Amino acid sequence: MLFIKKMGRNAMKSRDDLLRSFVSGRKLLPWLLIGTGTFTLFSIGVAATFELMNFVSTHDMSGRGSVKLILAGVILIIGVFVVAVQLIISIFKASRQVFENGPLTLMGRCTNEEEAPALWSFVRGVADKAKATLPSNIVIGLDECFFVTESPVALRNGDPVPPGRTLYLPLPYLAFMGRDEAAAVIGHELAHFQGADTEYSLKFSPIYASAVNNLSAVHAIGDGSQNYVGWMFKPTLMLGEFFLHSFHSAVQHWSRQRELAADAVGAAVTDGRSIALSLLRINVLSARIGESLVESWNKAGKVQGGILKKIILDVKSQELPDPRACLEKEQPHPTDSHPTTGQRLSALGVAVDAALLAEASNTAGSSLLQELGLYEAADLGTSEDAASAKTATSSLGQTLEAEFTQAADESVAKEIETLREFSDAGREAVSLYEGSKFFIFLFVLLGIGSFSGAISIIMNTDFSDPRIHLYEVYQILGAIAAVGLLLFYGAFAFWRRRKTPVAMFTEQGILFSNLTTPVPWTVVEDYSINVHTYNGATTSTALIIDLASDYVMPPYRKTKRAKYMPKKNQISLNAPTFRMDAEKLGPLFATYWRGGMARARLAELGAL
Repeated sequence: MLFIKKMGRNAMKSRDDLLRSFVSGRKLLPWLLIGTGTFTLFSIGVAATFELMNFVSTHDMSGRGSVKLILAGVILIIGVFVVAVQLIISIFKASRQVFENGPLTLMGRCTNEEEAPALWSFVRGVADKAKATLPSNIVIGLDECFFVTESPVALRNGDPVPPGRTLYLPLPYLAFMGRDEAAAVIGHELAHFQGADTEYSLKFSPIYASAVNNLSAVHAIGDGSQNYVGWMFKPTLMLGEFFLHSFHSAVQHWSRQRELAADAVGAAVTDGRSIALSLLRINVLSARIGESLVESWNKAGKVQGGILKKIILDVKSQELPDPRACLEKEQPHPTDSHPTTGQRLSALGVAVDAALLAEASNTAGSSLLQELGLYEAADLGTSEDAASAKTATSSLGQTLEAEFTQAADESVAKEIETLREFSDAGREAVSLYEGSKFFIFLFVLLGIGSFSGAISIIMNTDFSDPRIHLYEVYQILGAIAAVGLLLFYGAFAFWRRRKTPVAMFTEQGILFSNLTTPVPWTVVEDYSINVHTYNGATTSTALIIDLASDYVMPPYRKTKRAKYMPKKNQISLNAPTFRMDAEKLGPLFATYWRGGMARARLAELGAL
């Protein structure tokens, strides 16, 4: 542990030291895990063997019980050694597994200078100012944020992306950025090439994945530390977690340093205020853009006027979030971690004043996409005069939207096909009744016993005997009769309740006995079934239904069978037992719930 801690401290010296230390540690980690795990297991096995030999030497072995106990001990010891061998094999397999950086699949368009000369000229100008290498590829898209990568890139439409350094530019964000803001962000991303950050990630990611995989191998054998095998692996798991934690601070430190250095490059391309404004703009725009993209996707891309135009209108139609709420958030990125926005602005020396916040939350669009030749002004509704002729570059945006629409069509078509498989289930109403036969029988039996006891007392009592106090006898008989009547009434009450359903599963939702309208399936978030038993007999069963936090219960009559708990926003169906056992009730509820959700989704898609 001291050696691991020392490697973690060495990793703080530089990124190269981090890589060297982690490589050494990753080679050492399998042996540490094997050593800790096997020595723990073997120590348990040796201790069990010692106790077993002691038992054999000090007890009479002629009895059957002794032989069975010895056999159980031998099986336990063999099991421990077998698990130890499994651990060794699993960790060796995990260590030998080769991790390769698979292609990063994107939905977008890889541009060249012929079809997007203005875009490439703009990026080249930024690269010159940043003193960075021009990217090999520029991919434009709709559904990601700004990033760079040296990993292989595969486009969803099958178009080739040459190997090399790739810059991804999101059109929805560029539609709300000025030239300086966009230049600052692009300068920041190109700085990652300049600092060899993307190349470093390519080297570090497989090594880190290998270490995690070794730990996962132990976790898999220990079954998540939830059973008797798991607790034996607890020291091994703790050691693996200690190893990763020792390097975590160094990983975060150098990631933060590189992001701040890239921010400085972005600021040098324009100024600190522009990069600060772009960071805030990206954060406040991300939620609105994401919501609009999801809505367009759910409509299978069939959006009147185009997807990007819809995004712009959606952003302009409502206020953006307060930029101050974004200061503690990290900028979204597909592969790396980032410092918080507040830390980055502080490092840039930019004060978060009212003017900056107002500009960051401004919903006015920009003309940057038109300036870069990616859209015509008329296509985005920023000009009332449609262009008489379309240039080759203006078709890039429309091509992306067509690809988005096609992908959404295919996705929604598959979703509809799957939903229709579930939508036919749960259409016929099914009533849920109490199943209280056991309690009816028990109460009747006890009631008969009470009256039998009373009759026995009457028949065996000599009422002419002066020593007997008749008043006391009548009191006892009255009490026994009252208990018997109560028991018979309880049996009758259970029998009567069996005739009235506790709830009814319908096509629209769950109709409870104390409600006049069903609770829709669409507001059910989860459910659970709690069964309590005593000496093998079921004493109570509860179906607990979690409702959506924004759902308001309609007026209802309070009952013990269907109880609404407003603080938890739950409904609890309670009964001694249901006529349907828990093994059948759970799947039935899930079938109706799934069917109701499928029909609601199909209605939303206009495919019901």
